[in-house]
Amino acid sequence: MKTRLALTLLAALAAGLPAASQAAIIIPTNFGNGADAEVREESGTTNRGTNMEIATRKSSDGTVSLAGNNSAIFLRFDIRGLTNAQVLANPGAQLRIRTRQGNNIQPNDVHAPHPITAADVYNQFNVRGLAQTLSDPWEENLITYNSAPGITPDSNVGTEDFNVADFTPLGSFQLPNIDGQNWMAAGTTIEFNSAALYTFVQSAVAAGRNSVTLVVNMALPALRPANGGTTPNSFLGQNYVFLSKDNPFVPNDPNWDANTADPNNPLGSPWSNIDNRFGDFSPHLLLGIPEPGSAVLLVMGATLGFAALRRR
Repeated sequence: MKTRLALTLLAALAAGLPAASQAAIIIPTNFGNGADAEVREESGTTNRGTNMEIATRKSSDGTVSLAGNNSAIFLRFDIRGLTNAQVLANPGAQLRIRTRQGNNIQPNDVHAPHPITAADVYNQFNVRGLAQTLSDPWEENLITYNSAPGITPDSNVGTEDFNVADFTPLGSFQLPNIDGQNWMAAGTTIEFNSAALYTFVQSAVAAGRNSVTLVVNMALPALRPANGGTTPNSFLGQNYVFLSKDNPFVPNDPNWDANTADPNNPLGSPWSNIDNRFGDFSPHLLLGIPEPGSAVLLVMGATLGFAALRRR
């Protein structure tokens, strides 16, 4: 916790502003007993905790025959040492995850039909908070779909298996519009803000818990009559891939094009090959949403702080 507080103070002092009101507390899955892992129902006994990606997708047809695997992402954040006063001084909570590779998420994987119209159907991702008593015990290098806390497998990849009593619904998010781009650049930040998330973390801190676990999965959206009442095929079986803490660098994405109307002129992802060994691009839990200037300082501080932590 000393490192996290140091990061908060570093950002605030550099900006010449009070720490409690101007800097966020950023907790990556790299820190302490943090963890991130993907679980897949179609291979229920396989552990993917050390994979360099975390992903979620829905079955194509309710079977495994068309790449359906009903997967979910488990994210654990270490909150040991956080006090009620610190949480209250940093109102607001945010989950951040980053896309892992270029050419993975294209415009028709975000919304359909294409281009955007009033009749569009957007994909949706649900976020749940795992019951506090279940957050600490699961192990990143052992967790599987069949052993994951809060899940009762039913051997049907066309259904969700979350135990209602074991989760708190925290809200949902959609991917940003990328019309005009060829795909979502590797390293793109996806942000989820939720009052329910803040309350969930606040409750865990007040109870003296060591960690909180968030579970993210793709949820099929409400279908709009304008699209014939069917889910766009581009959503089904699509693997939405994000960076895990085990990815040491953001993958190279030299062919990302921010403007497909200007062909043969790709700029490449601005985050290609950026170092992630200290968690700058790992999943993050933030308390207190910083102003843009403070956020940059915190990222710089995080790299220095976690480097110091790992040298001890």
